[in-house]
Amino acid sequence: MKRWMAAGRQSSRSRTKSE
Repeated sequence: MKRWMAAGRQSSRSRTKSE
């Protein structure tokens, strides 16, 4: 579960918090 962590941290921080 580090894929959305790195991707969300760069683009959508809000999306990472949700997922």
